[in-house]
Amino acid sequence: MIIIEYCGDGDPAFGGTADDRALGPDGYILRHEQRVLKIEPVEFATLEEAHEASKLVKNRRPQSMLGVAPTWR
Repeated sequence: MIIIEYCGDGDPAFGGTADDRALGPDGYILRHEQRVLKIEPVEFATLEEAHEASKLVKNRRPQSMLGVAPTWR
């Protein structure tokens, strides 16, 4: 599973401000530029690991919400 920072409201394609980003290496939420460089989100095997990592996010934006999402291989 990955951690996602949800920020904003509504789909940008329809005038919204949503800008959701995943947690990357070193405890930082990935910026768009990093994703273009193919820096991948960190994957967690358990909810407990994801929870502990979410407590240490270094660049969380104000009024954002953290969540987890499943990943498949």
